[in-house]
Amino acid sequence: MPATVIEEPPGITAIFSDGTDCTLWANSLAHGEKVSTKNPVLARELLHGLADLVHPHGRVDQESTLAGYMGGIRALTNGLVELGFTGGAAELTRGRLAAHWMSGKYRPVDEGRARAMLRRLDDLRGLLRPDVRELVVGRRFVSNRRRDRNFLQPYSETEWSRLTEVCRNAVKESYAAHRLAVKTAESGQDPREGGWTDANLLWI
Repeated sequence: MPATVIEEPPGITAIFSDGTDCTLWANSLAHGEKVSTKNPVLARELLHGLADLVHPHGRVDQESTLAGYMGGIRALTNGLVELGFTGGAAELTRGRLAAHWMSGKYRPVDEGRARAMLRRLDDLRGLLRPDVRELVVGRRFVSNRRRDRNFLQPYSETEWSRLTEVCRNAVKESYAAHRLAVKTAESGQDPREGGWTDANLLWI
């Protein structure tokens, strides 16, 4: 039987291949303390992606693994809230998601699980922006090797916007120069006949 998402409060019910079953909640008790998600909207969406990763559709086939994914949901949603993001998957930006993973606050396994759930969610519902999808399916930010865990400070949303603006302006200026060269060349002629002018040099 496929896993079932519980909308309110956010949770999931699953039956595994050995016949055991469990129900886990996005807000749970761990070591006697309540561990909650600060963004139930995104948590519910991630649960739908997770449900399709559980047996019989996917490889998640025991309670401990499912619980690990629930921890991944809390790590992602709460980490994004710390960065000021409280929306759903469709509102995620590449910059915000990269900033979360580049912060270095979370375990590599949390990033891997979050990527898997976001990929499956997008496969099912097509909610992610194209550039966010590209980031999600790309290379991990958090390496499993300790020697690689020297994290760079993530770009802020303002810095991402400036970088995007600079790149766009560079492309526009380059294309404008190209169009001018083409237009100038169209009015040129063979330098042997018309002399050595800019237009005739471009004509060559």
